[in-house]
Amino acid sequence: MPSSASSIGSTVFLNCTSLTSVVIPDRVTSIARAAFQGCTSLTEVKVPASTKTISESVFDGCDALTDVFYDGYEAQWKEITIEGNNDPLNDARLHFKESSLTILVHPTDCSTTANTTAAFSVSAEGDGLTYQWQYNNPASGVWKNNSSATKGYNTDTLTVEATAARNGYQYRCVVTDANGTTVTSDPATLSVLSIKTQPKNASVVGTSSANFKVSATGADLTYQWQYKNPATGVWKNCSSATKGYNTATLTVQGVTGSTNRNGYQYRCVVKDAAGNKLTSKAVTLTVFAIKTQPKDASTSGSAKASFKMAATGTDLTYQWQYKNPANGVWKNCSAATEGYNTATLKVAGTTGKTNRNGYQYRCIVTSGDNALVTNAVTLTVK
Repeated sequence: MPSSASSIGSTVFLNCTSLTSVVIPDRVTSIARAAFQGCTSLTEVKVPASTKTISESVFDGCDALTDVFYDGYEAQWKEITIEGNNDPLNDARLHFKESSLTILVHPTDCSTTANTTAAFSVSAEGDGLTYQWQYNNPASGVWKNNSSATKGYNTDTLTVEATAARNGYQYRCVVTDANGTTVTSDPATLSVLSIKTQPKNASVVGTSSANFKVSATGADLTYQWQYKNPATGVWKNCSSATKGYNTATLTVQGVTGSTNRNGYQYRCVVKDAAGNKLTSKAVTLTVFAIKTQPKDASTSGSAKASFKMAATGTDLTYQWQYKNPANGVWKNCSAATEGYNTATLKVAGTTGKTNRNGYQYRCIVTSGDNALVTNAVTLTVK
């Protein structure tokens, strides 16, 4: 048969009993009625993948036919229209083109930050390839097909919106060739660096400690807490002198020696294994403490002496007290004493017959439900 033939006509080889094998040309799309009918010695036929129709009785009476070699895949063979009275063809052994489907490059793990995109790619070799990406939520452990809501779900490259919720998700691709053969890629993991829980402002009293906590998602996370002294406005790394400086929880003492950390700010730099990093929001430490104690003072006659103290904290209130050495009882100063409810008390050495030489003074400072008392200091009246 000529290689240029696109069809085989009706009864062209009718009752050709000497015909033992047939190679149908690659361009043939149809074989007409009874083309090989009665070819009783025909044992094998090679059919090209171009064939679409095999008409009625084409192989009727070809009872010696044992093998049909189809130059295509099984899925393609099933699409050929084979009309009636072709039992020898239907009963013969069918040989299909072997699949060459193989994955050349598997998708790889991806680490990124939240609110970006991540891409997973697969490279495969074969005929008529189609792609179906799948995902696995680690919470369920079940593989499901990605849908059209995910860009590239049916191509060789999948693009995923990287959200905190998808941290730890796995992705793989099922590749199918024209024969219907499938192969599944290795899974790849998406690691999304995100700060899930921000630290919060904290308040402490004196030398007690505050905890600042951050919660993040991602792979192989590391932490570095930083502080900013309001006096300098410069962010610096916390060191090993501060408990938890390289963990998710930082523990800070309100007052250490002469250092009062009221108004200090803290934040955490979180980094993943890929080098991506995010910085938490800055939070503030409020320390309720007496920063400056009052000092002994002296005055003459009715002149006034000043007692000054300083405290840190929020919503501070003050109440000065005095103690007459004659009775040793602490009593609240009243409005008759200038500054009795401020940070600075002014006391006259003498008032009428009252000489306050040897009187002691102290201040009770209150912040919310907490109260602190200064040292007692003495007034000397010359």
